[in-house]
Amino acid sequence: MKTYPLWKFVHRVLLVRLALTTAAVAVVVGLVTYRAQHLQLEREVEDLGRRGGLSLLETVRFTMARQKTDAVTALRWTFALSIIPGSLAILTIIFFVKEAGPVPKKASGPLFSLAAFDGNFKRYLLVVTLFTLGNSSDAFLLFRVEEAIHKSGAVVDFVNAIGPFGAMVSKFGTGEQQAQLVNILFLPLVWSFFHVIKSAFATPFGALSDRIGRKVTITLGWGIYALVYLCFALFIFLPAAAQVPATFVLFAVYALYYAFSEGAEKALVADLVPEGERGSAFGLFNFAVGLGALPASVLFGFLYSFFNSKTPGFGGTVAFGFGAALAMVSMLLLITIVKERRKADSRSSG
Repeated sequence: MKTYPLWKFVHRVLLVRLALTTAAVAVVVGLVTYRAQHLQLEREVEDLGRRGGLSLLETVRFTMARQKTDAVTALRWTFALSIIPGSLAILTIIFFVKEAGPVPKKASGPLFSLAAFDGNFKRYLLVVTLFTLGNSSDAFLLFRVEEAIHKSGAVVDFVNAIGPFGAMVSKFGTGEQQAQLVNILFLPLVWSFFHVIKSAFATPFGALSDRIGRKVTITLGWGIYALVYLCFALFIFLPAAAQVPATFVLFAVYALYYAFSEGAEKALVADLVPEGERGSAFGLFNFAVGLGALPASVLFGFLYSFFNSKTPGFGGTVAFGFGAALAMVSMLLLITIVKERRKADSRSSG
């Protein structure tokens, strides 16, 4: 089983770019009552670009496949073409984006140290790290679905039950090849559906924390995460006929976890620290997330494979149950040991 790749861990630990862009959004917007909404919008736009990039990537791969281009050449062209949007993004920032926010008079330089921050912010980082330890790669969700549908043949039966789709698939080789095709196409469809739901609710749910509070919104998000992981722990035991609809329902609900928590988690960072320390605070926040990312997926993969080898079918149950338990513990710690600043205090510091 594949675990969380090392390059992704390094990317998340050393997210200087993300820390700077998040701090820039907080400064440019400058309105405390709308900070979470705009931070969530930043993530939504980033996801939109990522989906567009994946669509273009698949178009390039399909075009080159039709021309019988070998895989290495296709990969080289893919990386070469990615230079174009990257260069356009840099030029856009240089020539068209202006920092309109006020510059703090006594802002200190960026410090990779916790010494400048109070105990409340440190406790928040600790809770976030603990939650991240149970927050494995989303690829495991797709793996769990693939494991279940491959065993039960649920997707093949679902497609064959729909006349036009069944007739279309029947033209592709043998029954085994048809099943392989359906299962391969099903996961990208689920993943695209997940991102559509995530984008649709990201901004309105992100803005919710501006009205009901950061902790309440994050708690809702983490609670949804725990519930979804618990459901995925039991997913393989569902009847075959229920697995396809359950997949779409669970991924739709899981998208709400991101919609509730992503913007609110960052907005709480901005609320808990002085304005002049936000850049460093966002850097430490992303470091804490990255610090938990590698052991999270390694541990998850170990639990999955170890218990699967002992009792086939139960590896995912243990691994997803472990993730749900850590999410619940983190949620309780967030409620009890992290204090949310009052809006009046936030306005005075922003």
